[in-house]
Amino acid sequence: MRAAGFLAATSLIATLGCSTTQEAALSAPEDLSSHACVSAEGQRFITYCASPEAAELARRQQVIERAGDDEVLPEDMVPLTVEGAPLRGPSDAGVTIHLYSDLRCPGCRALYEDLVERVDQGDELRLVFRHIPTDTVAEALALAAIAADEQGLFWDFADAVVRRGDDLRVEELAGLGEELGLDLDAWQREISRDRTARTLAADGVRADRLGVVAAPTLFINGRRHVGPLAGDELDDHLDAELKQVRAMAAAGLASHRISWRRILQNYRPVDWEQVAEADADLETGLRVSYVPRGDSPHTGAADRDTLVTVVLFVDIASEPGMDALGLWISLLSEYGRQGLQLVIKHRPQGPEDSYSFMAARAAAAAHLGDAYWEFIVGLLEGTTYPEEPGLPAAQDAVDADLRLAADLDITRPPEVFINGIRLSGRWSFDELAPLIDDQIALGATLQELTGHSGEALYRDLVEVNGE
Repeated sequence: MRAAGFLAATSLIATLGCSTTQEAALSAPEDLSSHACVSAEGQRFITYCASPEAAELARRQQVIERAGDDEVLPEDMVPLTVEGAPLRGPSDAGVTIHLYSDLRCPGCRALYEDLVERVDQGDELRLVFRHIPTDTVAEALALAAIAADEQGLFWDFADAVVRRGDDLRVEELAGLGEELGLDLDAWQREISRDRTARTLAADGVRADRLGVVAAPTLFINGRRHVGPLAGDELDDHLDAELKQVRAMAAAGLASHRISWRRILQNYRPVDWEQVAEADADLETGLRVSYVPRGDSPHTGAADRDTLVTVVLFVDIASEPGMDALGLWISLLSEYGRQGLQLVIKHRPQGPEDSYSFMAARAAAAAHLGDAYWEFIVGLLEGTTYPEEPGLPAAQDAVDADLRLAADLDITRPPEVFINGIRLSGRWSFDELAPLIDDQIALGATLQELTGHSGEALYRDLVEVNGE
């Protein structure tokens, strides 16, 4: 996003009503003409509202406007996002620490250990890790760590690498992965994938945007510190920031808003032209795909009322799969009446005679008997146990989901598509809620403009999100 485009976007996002509040979400301003919305320029700005990153910019702009700080300009928006990064600590922590680091350098390892110790001691700090490897060995470690994150073991891997220090050699990584309980074959495949290399490259581009030139560099609620901090010095900086955060909490500011407020106050950006040039190189962006709903199990809003179509690929017999199902059932209780529909696609893992495949086939059979959700709730509560259905149609349904998953390169469920926007790994209710709010707003706006509903509106939303 270029600087001029950014200035226009922040203005038009407000005009379009890209807000996480439900009151603003369900109607377009009266003075916004239909022609403006369907024009090429209007579509681009509607797309900003569909983007989690753009929505975050809009929320931060609203914070600035409420604060009434005339000295804060759109150029001061902060490129310190948590999207796609390993996170340690509670999502509503008052202090967010962004660490740009190398798992290999001694100073980085010492700072990492100090930060992890402090984050794990309480609930006021959250750590965000970004990779800036300084040599080929460090790059190999970074790729291995990113691949481990796909199995939910980034922090276990990073902790183990840091503990091993200079003794660890690249050829010993397989043994370390085995000790940590990684699926070694899947891990090795993930290390070699293009998307793993793109994730590492994206961290480098973010570092360029921030003007990070040395490892380690950390941002404590947006305040930059270059180089390793000694224990007492680190404590002094953290204590000073925590004092401010606690004062804001005592004044009644919601805990999940405090960190961004402080980041807006503390961060000093690099030259904007450098930011724009680096931003143009960041191609990882949103991954958006149309996923057909087909005859898969679904619940929530009726088709004609659906504003947000969520397609979840899941292994219902796995712990991450059970967690994902529980999370989305919770989100349905909040958003089902506002237009959220949940569609389930099965992506069992392991051999075809495994428990995962048996559970998927049993669920498919339950769906054929109109008892799918009773089966899923029983599975979550531990009162239902899968039995082989012996129905060819159940196997056919699972096979169809597997073919679709293969087409979309889904190898490590759960993965979810929210109006086509693809998210991998584990997410929390609080992390997903702003995106769902934004998509409800977008769906309501497009429905008003086009008159579409059901499948036609779903395709419209995927198209706009992908622009």
